[in-house]
Amino acid sequence: MCLFTLVAGALIGGLALFSATGSRGEKPRGKGAPDSANTERSPTNGVGDAQAQEVEVFFDELILRQLEERHIPGAMVAVVSDGKLLFAKGYGWADVEEQVPVAAERTLFHIGSNTKLLTWTAVMQLVEEGKLDLDADVNSYLDFSIPDTFPQPITLRHLMAHTAGFENRDIGMLAPSPETVVPIGRWLATQMPARVRQPGVEAGYSNYGTALAGYIIERVSGMTYERYIEQRLLGPLDMRRSTPRRQLPPDLAPDTARGYVLKKGNFREQSLPTYQVASAGSIRATATDIAHFMTAAHLQDGRYREGLILRPETTRQMHETLFKPDTRLNGIAYGFFEMDRNGVRISGHIGSAVPLYYSVLALLPDERTGLFVAYNDSEALPLTFENETLAAFVDRFFPAPAAASLVPPPGFTSRADQFTGEYQANTLGGSYTTVEKVRRIMGEGNRRITNPGDGTLEVSMLGGDKHFVQVAPDFFREAA
Repeated sequence: MCLFTLVAGALIGGLALFSATGSRGEKPRGKGAPDSANTERSPTNGVGDAQAQEVEVFFDELILRQLEERHIPGAMVAVVSDGKLLFAKGYGWADVEEQVPVAAERTLFHIGSNTKLLTWTAVMQLVEEGKLDLDADVNSYLDFSIPDTFPQPITLRHLMAHTAGFENRDIGMLAPSPETVVPIGRWLATQMPARVRQPGVEAGYSNYGTALAGYIIERVSGMTYERYIEQRLLGPLDMRRSTPRRQLPPDLAPDTARGYVLKKGNFREQSLPTYQVASAGSIRATATDIAHFMTAAHLQDGRYREGLILRPETTRQMHETLFKPDTRLNGIAYGFFEMDRNGVRISGHIGSAVPLYYSVLALLPDERTGLFVAYNDSEALPLTFENETLAAFVDRFFPAPAAASLVPPPGFTSRADQFTGEYQANTLGGSYTTVEKVRRIMGEGNRRITNPGDGTLEVSMLGGDKHFVQVAPDFFREAA
């Protein structure tokens, strides 16, 4: 079970693990309703067929059911184990109208904020080369100044742990087209969010913080962010069908999955605006390319073929804890969010190109296993942000030993009301100084906690309400 505590910022990045599935009603009408006939599978690269087949059977049942019940056109999955691609497969449609199936080794999905994991990997490469210092004031790398609102300077460690203390601002993050993108240095200087918290004290998810890191990469490497990622990561990792470019290369554009929303029972294609900030969420990639990144950069001590992406000690460092909101909880590593399920340690991230693409990248370092899954419809939100797919995978292949059911402490029902109400997670950000603060004031993204009268607390989640049992003062575990 994952841990939950009534501490502001506990639900860091929406990455607490909660298992939930459910139907969304009837299958969408007309063209594009996915079925088992249009799936494409990649080879398993010599990994034992029996193990690969077991994983395939599991995902065939899970993903096809998700596409049917959640009304999602397509998905793709990659699983790596012991340094090899164990399984990769596409499901459903990349293009509903043209009936183009998803292929794990060919179809590009927008991976959203999973882009940040490549950004942080690039930062650590430059740390290894002595070009960056994780504890230096980031102003020393910039050609503009972040105000000294607090005595403590902001460092790259703060940026990687999302503890720099910036308010969250969404306005200005998107551009109408690649041609209208503002140069990143000018954008950062003119769109700077207010510093509302002391660095290192609380976590608050920050796209702006990752944008700063991307610009710092440019400043110290002498290359644009896109060029650096291509030359130092995508090329060496043989991620030939991935790109950070806002304007898709001609050879990749035809194979990019369309994004959809469900309207009146039908899939409606929508165009995604251009990301102003490349380093925070611009990459499009195939499942098999992401498998290379998971395996080489983070599960094989930075080794890929004859080269090193990172030194082994740097790879291990990236999965060490940088920040915890409470010592009893999972925290944030070097750009990765810490999770656990069934006693298995997990480092991962969620990607969203709202509202069309959702993905999860999860590493199980002690098991030398990695999972990547992506969807191309807004209805996939609970599958990723509530980690339903990841939870199902871990439960199937890394099950927990039988444990006694949690029992509410005596008299808790009479005390439960002291915890009820609406809670706002710092991780969902929120502005304090601009018109966007209306969203925070109106409670957008809040979690409601109620007292169901059975000795538990009921917490509203995207995939349905969950029940939690108190196991220590102000500390709760999800009920089985």
